[in-house]
Amino acid sequence: MDSDLIASFSLAELKSARCPAGWHEHSPTLLCATDDRYTMPLAAAMASVMTQWNANRTQVAGVAEDDRIQLVLLDGGIEHENWQRLSQTLRAFNLKTLRVQADRTAVEHLKISHHISHTAYFRLLSSRWLPEWISRVIYLDCDVIVLGDLRELWKASLLHESNASGHRNEVWAVPDVACPYLDPAAACPNYEPFAPYFATLNPIRNFRELGLDPRGYYFNSGVMVLDLAAWRANHRSEQLLECLRENAAHVWCWDQYALNVVFAKCWGALPLAWNFGAHAYDYAAVPNLTGLSPLLPDQYQEMLDRPKLIHYTTEIKPWHYYSFHPLTKTFFEYLALTPWATWSPPKPGFKTWWHVQTFRWQKQLMAMTRRWRAVRH
Repeated sequence: MDSDLIASFSLAELKSARCPAGWHEHSPTLLCATDDRYTMPLAAAMASVMTQWNANRTQVAGVAEDDRIQLVLLDGGIEHENWQRLSQTLRAFNLKTLRVQADRTAVEHLKISHHISHTAYFRLLSSRWLPEWISRVIYLDCDVIVLGDLRELWKASLLHESNASGHRNEVWAVPDVACPYLDPAAACPNYEPFAPYFATLNPIRNFRELGLDPRGYYFNSGVMVLDLAAWRANHRSEQLLECLRENAAHVWCWDQYALNVVFAKCWGALPLAWNFGAHAYDYAAVPNLTGLSPLLPDQYQEMLDRPKLIHYTTEIKPWHYYSFHPLTKTFFEYLALTPWATWSPPKPGFKTWWHVQTFRWQKQLMAMTRRWRAVRH
């Protein structure tokens, strides 16, 4: 036990633990997962969450005096010094926290690449690892800055239990602006001008073999509400791992593949403004896309004008020296509210500079290649 505010558990201890004093089973609960590399951005994310939560506290009609948000943190290996800084942030914002020592060996056999670590898969096991008194959570990636009131997401999951197909939702998420559809050729209203710039044309490459609707949305897993009680009843953690095993040759974007396959009929869409992905800036840089939208035009413009959550989705993050994200400054505004307030990224060598340049060129090359193929066909 770190303090009355922060409780630490191993998975074995948590499995048999009773609900700790001060933990509210039905209050909005965050779930995050990190290793040492993402501890600093997680602190900035939590500073943004709590700043917005406290700012909106008095604006919510009929709010209870004990209105609060709490955090479950799946720890994939945070070093002592970084934990001290992160815990200072959590205490400064009075954020009740359960720190859970996650089992990396449970996911180390799964594929990772680029900037992704195995902690990305922890969310898939949350219903297995967490006790029954944690029944619903808002999952957030570490590379986000929250500009809205998370009460909205919590209430949305409680009010919209079913989706248009009549199935009960077990996940609520935002269509991925980088690749919104299983088959954009069949679903995107402005397919031809946008096709060269999608992150991929088929995020679930074997969607036909799986019997999935080609016009269906593909969601991003960085911002989700999860009904863990339903996950447990339907053995979803086991199904997610099995999905990754059976379809290993087709997996793209790690955990998102399994989530979109297993919950294809059991998820509800949240507004686009709650997951403003960096790919939107790729579209904005193309003159012939001005005024167009790859999905949900009204929501898309709202996302651009008034995002409620910034998701730094690309490999180059705002805490990197060569960050080119237009909202890098926003990240540092919230980092300034943490013990990393005076931190700045050190200038790396030529190798990193070259990697950043080739990262940008690859996007341009992919767009050129797709346009060339379209002309040939």
